[in-house]
Amino acid sequence: MVWDVYEREDGEKIARCLQMTSFGNRGVEGKYDNPTAWRYHCQYLPVRQCGTTSRTNQPLLELQDGKKMKNQSYVHLDHFFEIEARYLVSWLDHRGVPSVGLTSGSLDVLRAKLMEFATGAIFRKANAAIPSPLDSTGLPPVSKEVWDSVAHGLAMELVRSRVLADEGKQIWTGLESWGVPPS
Repeated sequence: MVWDVYEREDGEKIARCLQMTSFGNRGVEGKYDNPTAWRYHCQYLPVRQCGTTSRTNQPLLELQDGKKMKNQSYVHLDHFFEIEARYLVSWLDHRGVPSVGLTSGSLDVLRAKLMEFATGAIFRKANAAIPSPLDSTGLPPVSKEVWDSVAHGLAMELVRSRVLADEGKQIWTGLESWGVPPS
């Protein structure tokens, strides 16, 4: 999933992408299923599917036009990579419009959650066997468009967290305790 695009000094456009996974169609609960593993769930934002829920009250990302992924899929906040934009393929519909993508609101929330994750407001594995791309450099520089998107996403999440609080719930980040979040 493309998160941002920048131009290198040599003029090449580079896309920063976040990894998506379906955990072999097991879902995040199938991958991390012990009593304290819910903390890892906070690193994955689910893309809404029929019956999708989030034990940790993380946002459910929406695809444009109400589309669904083939399998329950998650965006992993700790795994992004860079690729030359010329190697990306865009799936276009019959009108030449990209046919798969997040709604603008979901993209804003995703970007806001990535910023929270990069700054330590969401649980990250310490001393992971495979280092996080965020470990040595922090979040790479981003465009003004991304910062504006982040600000909007944070505002949306603030409203959502107030609604959850009014319902006696909270957004779990994995930093609250080693216990299990309420169901």
